[in-house]
Amino acid sequence: MCDPREIPSVMASEVRVRRLFALALLVACGRLWLALSAIPTALPVSEAHEQDSRHTKIAEDDWLHTFEDVMSGTSGRFDDPGRQFYDRVMAEVARQHYDAAAAGFRLFLELHPRSPLAPHADYWLGECEYRLGQYQDAIQAFDHALSRVPLDPQLAPAAFLRKGTSYAKLGDESRSRNLLELLVVQYPTTQEAVLARQTLLMP
Repeated sequence: MCDPREIPSVMASEVRVRRLFALALLVACGRLWLALSAIPTALPVSEAHEQDSRHTKIAEDDWLHTFEDVMSGTSGRFDDPGRQFYDRVMAEVARQHYDAAAAGFRLFLELHPRSPLAPHADYWLGECEYRLGQYQDAIQAFDHALSRVPLDPQLAPAAFLRKGTSYAKLGDESRSRNLLELLVVQYPTTQEAVLARQTLLMP
């Protein structure tokens, strides 16, 4: 039988245990809350948009490298007196010397306006202007490339894509969307159409 004098001591001991248990539980809950708050939830709209833009930019750069390789290989097929000159200018594009390349393509188009390579020179002049931030000049060069008859099936979707993104850079979202939608409809299976869809779906 328990000695009545020991009861207050036992009760005090139980209270201490309960308090320690409650404190331990509180600490555990606090740690869990801190761990959960460290997990990223939905990104803010501006940050999500920035991530989408970065993803599209990477995809666009990959596309451009592939397209550049295809077009560089294509240039060798033309039996053209200006081909060596054109290839030297394309080497400036590969080195990202866009000012020099743009000047080279302008000269090529003056010297060889009827060359089979002229549509390619138009396109790459536009690409250089785009890279230099001269978006209005880029649009004019892409227009020249698109006005060539017959329309090159490899150049056309690329020119539509870059013309559309040039309008977007100038703040003309309506024209940009119209061109990108046209690209998706007319060239649905191309890599350019994939990039256009990604851009159109961005908020």
